Amino acid sequence: MILEHYNGYFWIQAEIAKLNFYPRTGHCFPDLVERERGKVKAELKSIIWSTQFQKINEKFKTIAKTELQEGMSVLLRGKLNYHPTYGFSIHIYAIDPKFTLGNMAKEKDDHIRRLKKEGLFDLNKQLQFPLLPKNIAIISYNTSKGYADFNQVMRQEAKEFSINYQLFPSLLQGDGATKTLITQLQYIKNNWRKKFDVVLIIRGGGGDVGMNCYNDYELCKEIAEFPLPVVTGIGHSTNATIAELVAHKNTITPTQTAYFLLEKLLQQKEELNLFTLQLKDLSNIILNQENEILKEVQQKIYNQLRNKVEKQNSNLNNMQLLLDKSSLVFLSKNLHQVEDLKKIISAKAKSIFDKAQTTIELQQKNLLYFYKNYYLKREFELNLLANKVELNSPNQIFKRGYAVVMKNNQIEKEVKNFKSNDLITIKMYEGEIEASVTKTKVYES
Repeated sequence: MILEHYNGYFWIQAEIAKLNFYPRTGHCFPDLVERERGKVKAELKSIIWSTQFQKINEKFKTIAKTELQEGMSVLLRGKLNYHPTYGFSIHIYAIDPKFTLGNMAKEKDDHIRRLKKEGLFDLNKQLQFPLLPKNIAIISYNTSKGYADFNQVMRQEAKEFSINYQLFPSLLQGDGATKTLITQLQYIKNNWRKKFDVVLIIRGGGGDVGMNCYNDYELCKEIAEFPLPVVTGIGHSTNATIAELVAHKNTITPTQTAYFLLEKLLQQKEELNLFTLQLKDLSNIILNQENEILKEVQQKIYNQLRNKVEKQNSNLNNMQLLLDKSSLVFLSKNLHQVEDLKKIISAKAKSIFDKAQTTIELQQKNLLYFYKNYYLKREFELNLLANKVELNSPNQIFKRGYAVVMKNNQIEKEVKNFKSNDLITIKMYEGEIEASVTKTKVYES
């Protein structure tokens, strides 16, 4: 009944939820869905035979610069098909890539208006870019050509700056890229925010469809609200994605991203060199001014000191003359008293000297007695030690009947080390004996 009324060609708008392409046969069995507010409202299976799939894919690559992919919103031309086992499906003969591009453009405009309305569009641009961006988080893929280009520039041009950067791997295109890009941004924000100065999102070029994940609202919102400046270098597309528009800086290609960072560092280096020269010139001017001031102060101090010294010399000369006169008068009047004091001082000095001499002689006798006793005591202790050493010497031990058994010029202490017919040497007090072992016996403990 349905096939009788719908047996012609018709156009359908749908989203490719899953492509289901089989490379061996070249056939494709897309799962088509219709969504409403993010939820699947309807779904239908479809078929693209290998011949039609090649034509559709080539047309997409020519117009949209990408192959047919999952997650695309498409306008397709097909016929209704029914199978008793598999049910209804759509046999697809053509897909319009221009519709996909137009639908993406409309969705992109809607997201831009929403971000602007919520005050998020310029939020990341308002962050202050670090003067020295030396610690960098990079969201890319280790085999991405864009990441390789970035690495090459940094290795060749940034040797003098000691830049530290860490890769956070992520898918860079397709439906799964949006989720992994958001996950890595949130991971950096929650765990590495204090370590890095800036975040880079870099990848090679691609068509508008392949870059459509960078128009996703949630991803662009995450970039806009990110607490660190975000720099994008995600391809050669002529129409910038929303991610590039909301980022702090868009450098188009990873190579330009590397040169952008280098330019920041070189700019700071030039400003630092200029500041150094200005500081040097200013320092020289200040030093010259201070030297002149120092010379003036030095001359003033010298003049003041010279005046004071001359004045003090004059006072000293006057005082010396007065002192000479006073001394002569005093000595003439007190000459007898001076002689008497001289005799008293001489007698007291002799008495103190004699007393000190007696004390010294007594201390000498005490020291001599002390050292003599100390020497005798140490001599006695040494004799005791010598006797102990003599009693424990090997010869004294041999005299008491002990012997040493040697094998191969090595002293052996255990019976288990000897075997029958081993040649041994028995060292005793008077000499040594060479013998052969005939039997050994080990005592039980």
